[in-house]
Amino acid sequence: MRSVHIVATFQSPVLALRAAERLKEAGIAAGISQVATYGPSVAHVFIAHDADKDRAAEVLRQEPDPVPDDLEVEEQSLPDLSRLPAKYAPPCPSCRVVLALDEFLEHCPHCRVAVDVAALVTQLHGPEVLLLCYPDQPGIESVHPDLVATVACACGYSLASNPPTGRCPECGVEYDKLIMLRERGLA
Repeated sequence: MRSVHIVATFQSPVLALRAAERLKEAGIAAGISQVATYGPSVAHVFIAHDADKDRAAEVLRQEPDPVPDDLEVEEQSLPDLSRLPAKYAPPCPSCRVVLALDEFLEHCPHCRVAVDVAALVTQLHGPEVLLLCYPDQPGIESVHPDLVATVACACGYSLASNPPTGRCPECGVEYDKLIMLRERGLA
């Protein structure tokens, strides 16, 4: 069993994600873990190797690059739901008819109830799935190999030597290593 080492703690998961990204850019296998408590939640930034602890501390001491002000955030924030596999299409909350993966769909075509398809996808599958909706997201090759090696199917079978996507040879469940790592905050 591999152990991880917490190198920073933030009250904002956004700041924790930015810190983990800076570590990854420096070649350090890093991820975040969010802890929900009865008070304010916290997000820990962790690294996979104890040997990287000093280098990680140095990277985190450096000032992060500022976020450009001229981004048209609203325009860039809409997920392109058509990039998702069909298995993520949510049912209408009213009539249960499967909805099209269309971010502009405002009403169920069957019962006409108001819907937010992106919100429904997020409720069913978690916000990590929406990362697949943006074209400039890096693929599995951008994830440190040691983190990819930790991926296991729900049945417990290690997928370390298996391709990035496929079916578990043990239980037959479809998997996508990148989605599995993103769900754990590791990619």
